[in-house]
Amino acid sequence: MARSQLILNRYRVIDQAGAGGYGTVVHAFDTHLKRDVAIKCIELSEDEVARARLVALEARMAADLEDGEPSAGAVAAGVTAPAGAAPSGASAPASGAADFPADPAFLRGVDERRSGRHSAATVRSAEEVPPWEDMAFAEEEDDSLVPWNAATGGFAGRSRPSLDGRVGPRKTRHAPEAPYVPPVEVQDAAPMSDYFDESAVDVRHLRGIRASRTIDGAAEKRRRRGGRAAAASVAVSSVSAAVGGAGASVPPASTDFDETDDADLFEHIPGLEEARSVAKLSDANIVTVYDCAVEDACAYVIMEYVEGKTLAQIIDEIDDSITLDVVAAVFSAVAHALEVAHGANTLHLDIKPENVIVNSKGVAKVTDFGLAALMDATGSGTTGGGTIGYMPLEQMRQEPLDVRTDEWALASLTYEMLSGENPFFANDLPEAEEAIEEAELVLPSLCWDELPAEADDIMFAALDPDRDERFDTVADFSEALMPLLGNAKKGKKVLADIVKGKEDAVAAPEPVEPAEPLPPLVDRLGLRGAMVVGHSLAAVAVGLMAAVGMANISLSPGSAMGLATDAPVVYWVLVALCAGAAALRPAWGSLLGYGALVVGLGASGSWVLALFLAAVTGLWWYYVGRRGPTQAVAALAQPLFGSFGFAGLAPVCCGVLLPVLQSAITAAFTFATALVMASFGSLDLLNWDALLHVEFGSNPQAACISMVSQSAPWAIGVSWIAAAAAYSLFCVRGTRNFDIAGSVAAAALLMLGVCAAAHLGSFGGSWLPAPPALLGALVPGALGIVAAVMGIPDRARWAEEEWYLDDEELEG
Repeated sequence: MARSQLILNRYRVIDQAGAGGYGTVVHAFDTHLKRDVAIKCIELSEDEVARARLVALEARMAADLEDGEPSAGAVAAGVTAPAGAAPSGASAPASGAADFPADPAFLRGVDERRSGRHSAATVRSAEEVPPWEDMAFAEEEDDSLVPWNAATGGFAGRSRPSLDGRVGPRKTRHAPEAPYVPPVEVQDAAPMSDYFDESAVDVRHLRGIRASRTIDGAAEKRRRRGGRAAAASVAVSSVSAAVGGAGASVPPASTDFDETDDADLFEHIPGLEEARSVAKLSDANIVTVYDCAVEDACAYVIMEYVEGKTLAQIIDEIDDSITLDVVAAVFSAVAHALEVAHGANTLHLDIKPENVIVNSKGVAKVTDFGLAALMDATGSGTTGGGTIGYMPLEQMRQEPLDVRTDEWALASLTYEMLSGENPFFANDLPEAEEAIEEAELVLPSLCWDELPAEADDIMFAALDPDRDERFDTVADFSEALMPLLGNAKKGKKVLADIVKGKEDAVAAPEPVEPAEPLPPLVDRLGLRGAMVVGHSLAAVAVGLMAAVGMANISLSPGSAMGLATDAPVVYWVLVALCAGAAALRPAWGSLLGYGALVVGLGASGSWVLALFLAAVTGLWWYYVGRRGPTQAVAALAQPLFGSFGFAGLAPVCCGVLLPVLQSAITAAFTFATALVMASFGSLDLLNWDALLHVEFGSNPQAACISMVSQSAPWAIGVSWIAAAAAYSLFCVRGTRNFDIAGSVAAAALLMLGVCAAAHLGSFGGSWLPAPPALLGALVPGALGIVAAVMGIPDRARWAEEEWYLDDEELEG
């Protein structure tokens, strides 16, 4: 390919994005589809081409053994199998083929050229410069360009919470000086020595090529990152390279890709596993691979361009400011990407912070499936590499792998975010195995106040060295852990701000002084507020009684609604005067209210009932009512709340507000007034229903006598007096516990009263009261308990003396 700014005559290079996997990654523009792409450029040396040809040849011959016939490619290459190995009738290669040299010229100096490319002291010649580097840009020695692939990431000098949650120095990741490379193994059923005589050819340069590339790459990474390199990458080449034999010949390998076996070469070029594995995966959390091609000794993998930062860089930047929301966003994205890959029978096998890229929208994407292995029908796969710190024991030991291998890597990455360090880093595989088997892990919940302890068991299960003890799938792991982490949506916003370079993206919030708790409502109301509430209730109750009483005073015989119809102006003026008097002086206002009822009863012809109400009102007022507004409010609770079904609040108010004797007397008085008002038409002590019985019934006196002659109303009356006295008696002690005990006793007595009334009313039948009666006892009892919890009884008693003074102030 001509040396220009175009790659594959289609992609115009913009700049270098970094190094990734087995090649250099450049940022380019697709001139056909008009979009930015990332292109992994894998420069192929002559020895790699030869190696790829030998691997392809080996694969063909293995297929021939299964089919029973030599492949055409093998015959065309001039390779002859040893006697007894080939099927009968197989023809030998042409004897005139040129001998394959013992040390081909194209193999010499290749390793020196490749290692020189990674040496800071060696300057490459123009012939050795890859075509994509003939640009206006130069290879940067710093991190000014955001690397597309995570291979440029690193960790150094970070602090994380320690075991007790305090911030301490964080372990620095260092790449080992000599990454561990397992010995090359032959995995084919029949070794190549069965077909060729290895002694005839020097194939030392062909063995372990992929491993040497990885070592060189790690050294280059350490040089460019200034010592802040990622953990050691480990690669294993499992291909045996052997060729030749006595009298057999093979034409020299060529870098010309126009030969008939180019397709086989493409399938066996290291690094293109990524394209084959990920090209079929399409997901928002996976970097998309668009295409791949080979041209002029270079392999190109065209991928989605992600403008953002790697997770390794983000963790370096935010340091100890990482939040559970960020952890949730990263964990959910990577877990989802792995679920998609596993659903397509693909393992990633190299999950680490450097392989997670976050774009400007805060979306985390998994990249670099270079080590990915397609799972076979049993659900297991194999690989020749990984990254120490993020690969479990079975991957280091080259055992068959499954989805739980990726689960362990995800758990290791997540544990690092939660605890601040990765305890599985080591210089080589033996140390890494020991680190996993003997790791002393910090409980993640100790590093986070808001992380439940259940997360510890979940994380340790996913990190178990024995994969049979882990979750069956990544989905199961995610389902168990995600509810315990933060808010993934909030985490995405934080990640987006980090990628965009906002300085306050994860700034620790300034400590906020805890707000002082608000005082209880009764304390916020204060004495004057409580007085206003009490006077207002008294005004409403007295105004209601005045309106009902005067509605039964008729100026003309037979007029409906009495003064309300005959003289409406006078009617409303009198009602307002009575209510105003009660607002100013509840004790005197109570006399006006009950007096209006007495006049109304007399005007309607119920003189006996009127005299009875006047007598009980006078006695109560003389002994209790004139003592202060508190007593008046307690007595007015019955006509006020009893007008809509909750007359049972009257004894509760007596118990809350009054001393024991006054409470019992006032409760008895409210029971007498409830009898009178029930005779207006409802015949229900708990609900005299003011709206429907503004006008008295035809004979209130007869109705009242009928109720008094029955035992059920007396059961309710006795329960009222007992409840008021018990509540007040318990409150004498002056502690909240006793107040609550008194409220509970009062509630129980009220319930017992309505149940006994139901039993007596049914002549010894059911104890279950009617729903209105049951509700009329339950609600007052519950409100009494609430009042006790709020401490109202004690406050009412402390303020009793002051109410007189406030009354005088209010009146003045």
